[in-house]
Amino acid sequence: SPTRTCIGCGARSPQGALVRLALRDGRVVLDPARRQPGRGAYLCGVSCARKALSRRAFGKAFRGASTAEASLLEQVSSYLVRRRLDKENSPAGGNSVDRGTGKI
Repeated sequence: SPTRTCIGCGARSPQGALVRLALRDGRVVLDPARRQPGRGAYLCGVSCARKALSRRAFGKAFRGASTAEASLLEQVSSYLVRRRLDKENSPAGGNSVDRGTGKI
């Protein structure tokens, strides 16, 4: 599995363990399916999203002007909660790999 770097803390992790963000019309958006075109940026979690917002790391990650709204924190948080619940309720007992495709 490819590794990616969190733009909040700088930790390297397997791609499937991180939350992917993409740029759409100049705005940073959550990309849970990992299918949005263009460059992606990755986060470990909500605390890393806070760090990235405060450091303005999105401009560097997307190589240009980008707008990351405060609602991004809530979106990342909600997505992580849903992903954790999905893994806990999966037939594999949480041992399945999340590839962001929505398939089991």
